[in-house]
Amino acid sequence: MTLADVAIYATLAAAAAALGPLLATVRGPDEPLIGLANALAAGVMLGLAYPMMRDGLDADAISATLGAGAGVIVLFLLHVWFELDGPEAMPPMRALFRASVHAVPEGLTLGVACAMDPRFGLLVAFTLALHNVGEGIALTPHLGRGEKPARAAAAAALSNAPQVALAVAGFVLAEAYPTLRPLLLGGGCRIARLSLAGRLAPRRIPGAGRTAISVVVIAATGMVAFAEAAG
Repeated sequence: MTLADVAIYATLAAAAAALGPLLATVRGPDEPLIGLANALAAGVMLGLAYPMMRDGLDADAISATLGAGAGVIVLFLLHVWFELDGPEAMPPMRALFRASVHAVPEGLTLGVACAMDPRFGLLVAFTLALHNVGEGIALTPHLGRGEKPARAAAAAALSNAPQVALAVAGFVLAEAYPTLRPLLLGGGCRIARLSLAGRLAPRRIPGAGRTAISVVVIAATGMVAFAEAAG
């Protein structure tokens, strides 16, 4: 896989977020839709976490574990420093910044996955695309009432720009220093699981109830099965 391929995969995955506001515009960003979107985003990332940690542990258990610990610390510090765990009714710029912060480790994981195995890279890119659609829907209420769909779609896609940059950087880093791959995969896996925990908080799945849990289970199970079949 070439660097250009990685950039294309990452760009397509990031651009998928633009579908979120457009879908929300068709139906209207009601609470059940937002809740199910968060559940979908959480489920696919949970499913992706399994092959990520499995491959990381198989390559180097100690490095993967250290990466997981570092991922927890870094994400916690970012949330505290930038106050990203505030009320759901946060200003548009802060909501977009929060999405961008979460896009950083996702992009890094994509780059490392592409360096390890092209098929694994495709799986991660596909998963991130699904995840980004859900994130785009969930982001729509924060962009303000009456916002033009095209502008909301562009904002959602641009919030994932770090995903593209870090995918390229992660690929270059993993190609140059293969010993870092388990460390980076461990960190990406742990951050994916933390993202799941945050998205399943009651305030993040309003109106969806038990259906949201079903969506998480189905999405996660489907991703694991797909990963096993692709592997």
